[in-house]
Formats: sequence, structure tokens, C-alpha cells
Amino acid sequence: MENYKLIPIGWSAGCYLALYFAQLYTKQCKNVILLDSALWTPNNMKLRLKTIKNDEAGYIYPITNYQYKKMLNHWKNNNSDAEDAFKISNTNNIIRSEFISKNLKLALPVPTIAFVNIQKPEGNEWSPDFNNKSRLEEVKILSEHNHNNYKAYILINKSHHIFNKKQPAKFILKKIKELL
Repeated sequence: MENYKLIPIGWSAGCYLALYFAQLYTKQCKNVILLDSALWTPNNMKLRLKTIKNDEAGYIYPITNYQYKKMLNHWKNNNSDAEDAFKISNTNNIIRSEFISKNLKLALPVPTIAFVNIQKPEGNEWSPDFNNKSRLEEVKILSEHNHNNYKAYILINKSHHIFNKKQPAKFILKKIKELL
């Protein structure tokens, strides 16, 4: 592994994993690439956790391993139960968000390139903690804390899938190739 460097790439909440991997294995990583990352700066993460916790219908955290396994088995055996699927998704979201809020550092250990989606028109699927304004504030904060290790490219798109259209995909691939 010492003969080459890795480039973790993440999309949406998968960016948490790419960033955390680079934080743990800095010497093995050349760059990190973020594709429309979920928000993770401290204020945005507080908003995210508050939104999740205020969703009383799906909020069942903390949960024991036994309770979680029981819920998974129930859903697996009765897969038509959308309520369990929602609770599982919400539980995964809160566990991941709590972990990231406590462990992901604001200082980026390796050069990081972010392709940030600004949605036009801004639709109903965006929540108070995940909208164009909060995305741009995140870029500003990360740029200020990582002068030499963070570069954001703003893409205007109609959905969270910034790579589904030909032009944005070509641009993203061009910038990635420039790293290699």
C-alpha cells in the first residue's frame, strides 16, 4: 500500500465515510473527493441532529443492540412494514450523525475537492438543515479553515444526483483527472 495513494470518494452521506477514512489514514490518501456532501460543519450538524430528534414518529434513539436486531428481523420477515423501515433508517441516520459530529474534524488532513450542488429551483425535498443557503455557508466555513486543503466547485442542478447529467459529469471527471 505504500507504493500508491488512495483517493476516497463519497456521495451524500457517504462523504462522511470518505472524510473519516482520510482522517484515519492520512498518509495513505492523496486527495478526497466529495460529491454533493451531506453537511457536517458544527452548526449544520447541530441543525441536522435537532431535525432528526424532533421527528418524534421515527425517533427511537438510544436503542440497544437487542432492540435494533429485533427491529431488523421483524422488518426482514414482514417487509411490508414501512414503519419499521422508517425507524431503521432514522436510527441509522442518528447513529451516523452522532458519530460524525463527535469524531470528524473540521481541519481536513489531505487536499479535498468538493462538488457542491445548488438546486434550482429549490424544491420541497430540502429541509431547514439542508438547503442552498446552508450549503454555501458550509463551503465558506470549510474554505476559511482549510485554505490550502479545500476547493469547492459549485454546480447548479435540479437534483441531488449532480453526476446524472452529461455536462456536470464531464466537469467532475475533468477535475478528477487533473488530480491524477
